[in-house]
Amino acid sequence: MDTVSKNGADVNQELYIDRIATQKPGFETNASANSPMSHEKNPDKIEGACDREIADVATTPLTLNAAECALDDKIEGHYSSSTFASSISEEADSLDYSLKVKDSIKKENHNLQASNSDDPDDSPFEVVRAAVGNTDNPAMPSMTFRSNILGVFFVCLISFVNQFYWERDNPIALNLLIVQLLCYPMGIAMAWALPKRTWNTFGYKWTMNPGPFTIKEHVLISLMSNASAYMALTVDIFAVLRLYYNPDFSLWTALTLLLSGQLFAYALAGLSRSLLVLPAPMIWPSSLVNASLFRTFHENDTYAESKFAASSSSSSDADANADAYTDTHANTNANAYSNANIKVEASSGARQTTTASENLLGKGRWRLRSLPKMSRTQFFWICFAGSFVWYFVPGYLLQVLSTISVLCLVAPNNHLANLIGDGKQGLGVLSFSLDWSVFSNAFLNSPIATPFWAACNLFVGFVLVFWVALPIAYFKNLWGSASLPLYGANVYTTNSTLYNISRVMRNGVFDNQAYENYSPLRMSLEFSWVYGIGFAALMSILVHIALYNGKEIIARVRETKTKHDDVHGKLIMQYPAVKAWWYLIMLIISCVTGIAVGVGAKIGVPWWGYIVSFAIAIVLIIPVGIIQAVSNRQPGLSLVAELLSGIVLQGIPTGYSILKLYGHGSLAQALSYAQDMKLAHYMKIPPRHVLIYQVVGIVISVVIQTCLFFWLIDHIPGMCRPDGYPWVCRSTNLVYSASIIWNLIGPLRVFGEGSPYSPLLWGFLFGLFLPIPIYLLQRRFPSNRLLRNIYIPVILSGIVGLPPMPPVDFPMWFLFGFIFNFLIHRYWNMWWQRYNFTLSAGLDSGLALSGIFQFLALSQNGIKLNWWGNQIDRQCPLSTKPWITN
Repeated sequence: MDTVSKNGADVNQELYIDRIATQKPGFETNASANSPMSHEKNPDKIEGACDREIADVATTPLTLNAAECALDDKIEGHYSSSTFASSISEEADSLDYSLKVKDSIKKENHNLQASNSDDPDDSPFEVVRAAVGNTDNPAMPSMTFRSNILGVFFVCLISFVNQFYWERDNPIALNLLIVQLLCYPMGIAMAWALPKRTWNTFGYKWTMNPGPFTIKEHVLISLMSNASAYMALTVDIFAVLRLYYNPDFSLWTALTLLLSGQLFAYALAGLSRSLLVLPAPMIWPSSLVNASLFRTFHENDTYAESKFAASSSSSSDADANADAYTDTHANTNANAYSNANIKVEASSGARQTTTASENLLGKGRWRLRSLPKMSRTQFFWICFAGSFVWYFVPGYLLQVLSTISVLCLVAPNNHLANLIGDGKQGLGVLSFSLDWSVFSNAFLNSPIATPFWAACNLFVGFVLVFWVALPIAYFKNLWGSASLPLYGANVYTTNSTLYNISRVMRNGVFDNQAYENYSPLRMSLEFSWVYGIGFAALMSILVHIALYNGKEIIARVRETKTKHDDVHGKLIMQYPAVKAWWYLIMLIISCVTGIAVGVGAKIGVPWWGYIVSFAIAIVLIIPVGIIQAVSNRQPGLSLVAELLSGIVLQGIPTGYSILKLYGHGSLAQALSYAQDMKLAHYMKIPPRHVLIYQVVGIVISVVIQTCLFFWLIDHIPGMCRPDGYPWVCRSTNLVYSASIIWNLIGPLRVFGEGSPYSPLLWGFLFGLFLPIPIYLLQRRFPSNRLLRNIYIPVILSGIVGLPPMPPVDFPMWFLFGFIFNFLIHRYWNMWWQRYNFTLSAGLDSGLALSGIFQFLALSQNGIKLNWWGNQIDRQCPLSTKPWITN
């Protein structure tokens, strides 16, 4: 089971079609991005249109229904009061233009086909035309000295930081948005500072500074860094082999296997380009978001800039001109990616009238007189410095501030209060934190990046299961659960001791007679429920896709036969293509290397187990890729891989690692690479440049993250054990327990007849039918605001990350989202648009570098503070004890 959303997040990779109807007459295309005017920007500022666009990335989760609904609101002079806004109408200069846009959107929306455009020089799909330019400048530099330096810098930074924090108690993850934000001013600064001299090296002429920093350089840098975004998930697989199954498992074996898995995934994505990347109907909606954001950085948008300037004028002037614009807020068909790889749709909310000045500067007594003059770059560095300094308090000086359990402080010797109040090992009721890594972490990603309606669905699922149903069932001793700890990812025997795998193994494989003599496997109640709800979530997302996107997927597949080469396909053809046999050779070498090294290292998996793992990814890449390319939703691949692993490789615990690496991990990573290839396709990046940058990014990230993790294991006492805090390896321990459940003991024994956990299999049926009545009610009562924002897959996913996530993380994450994505978004919207994402990026970056500095400068030199403020286990000393003791 994945502990973090793979394509997410994220970051969270949500469907945000944020520029459907924002393309104004005269808006410049890529061809103008290389003009001198487009680069006359202050390197210390990412202002104007950039602020509007980045705000849309998180708050405008749009499908075609969303765009049409929002324009209806504008035409009627109303707006929706729902929390997450799609500010489409702010980009339309007139009501007449809105009517024209609405007409074009209706063509796409109701027919689920391309609009009736006979223009061969543009995309047949409205959503693509709105977000992607239909021109190209082949002379624009892409692979340059600047892009090489910045690409390597960011891939090293992201790889090191994400792996360094992955095994800590509250892991954080730097994502693509941070790279996009920081890369732009750095690129502009390098264009200003580097010499323009031409160098001659062995006959090859090159320059450090070919001119203004281009959009193609920006995209290539981001693609290289994004190759490392999710590697930490795969490193866990080898961490389990090293720590629990084979202490002699070497770094070189891990490097070779991991590199073969990643290159196999990339080759698989490359071989699928003709079906998943090149056809115009395979739109990959998330790529449109990034394409729109890149264009915003590099293209002029005087409309947005003038709007920011107008917002800073006097309130009377703003009110006098308020009739010129009507702010349309539509919480519409959206897609949010959760920890269970689930994305859903939401609809518009209630309506009421407002003025532009109210939306931008606030409402009533909460109204701002003007927007602060501080640039976003300045604001970023202020947040960065504050986060860097503050993290010394909860990270080093006073670690108890990471989780403060009020009930435990009031009654430290009360067992019930400990179980309910502990934010680490209990229910986390009335627990809070002053540590930013609790608010924004790799389990949930930044609360700012999640639409508030989706956060509400997630939190409702968490409350109903974790705070209501779970304590009732636990204290009633359901399935004998009260004799086990309330929370945790460990597995136990029937007498509540930790499961000793050596008692049921002979020569590295399962021994049935030894198992009969030892004990059946038991889990904490919450851990077992995670699987049952996971079964339901898997089926619900499949049903949800069929109900909400089935017709669209079928239409897109049919259209691939007639709309293969749109304008973007024709423009990209002017660049040398990557030969299919290049990918084929890479795939064959990766497979052969993986089998040879794995069998030679005596991991315990037979050669045919590797072939089965490869076959799973090869068979599923096209159908799953088509679903994601059209609907921006990815079915729960992790649970599918675990089920297949338990059936095919039952009795071989190390088989879990191999099948997760090549079956699930490679498939999910291949889809991520394919999505990045589509972004490069939209941005007209030479395919061979994309190949070089992505492969280099893969190799660098594999080397850095694998070497770093093995170094941490060898140099940190108590690594991945409770006494090694904060290096407790929550995700690694979960993978270890999953390998016991699915491969060593097997799903037939754990969930089969006679097991107390057999009722969990009803989750498949439950998830199959539960979305249907909600879908029918939404169609029957389309104006009901509550029904429109209920989405079963997201609600079910609210508990999937528990464990390994500490329980205190969820309410803190939701609280921060409520403050910024509801209150501030509603009452100080202009501040929210300009500074919200910069705040998150600054806090994440400052915390990341502060933790690394503390580790290298203090912890590694033996400078530690041993006092009660750092004794985190003393708040709730009874929370790990079962409610019923023998």
